[in-house]
Amino acid sequence: MSEFATLTIQASPEFIRLLAQEMVKMQPAATVGRTKPYNVDEFAKAIGVSAKTIRRRIEAKLIRTVPDVGRVMIPASEFERLTGGDGR
Repeated sequence: MSEFATLTIQASPEFIRLLAQEMVKMQPAATVGRTKPYNVDEFAKAIGVSAKTIRRRIEAKLIRTVPDVGRVMIPASEFERLTGGDGR
């Protein structure tokens, strides 16, 4: 049994956006000035949520994706849109 507990909450898109804005303040400089798209795992790590959360937001059409061969990619502009940060 894990020593960590899991908490699941329902959060509005506005709450997620505000949370992401706060999280971006703690992000490494690797997200600043970025132009290439993120994969789901990279995007989740960059804004501090799980990949599963990102996939749910994509399915709900709350996060835009760009076509790529065999994988889901998220444009850097989505990072900026959701966090107010510089994700180019």
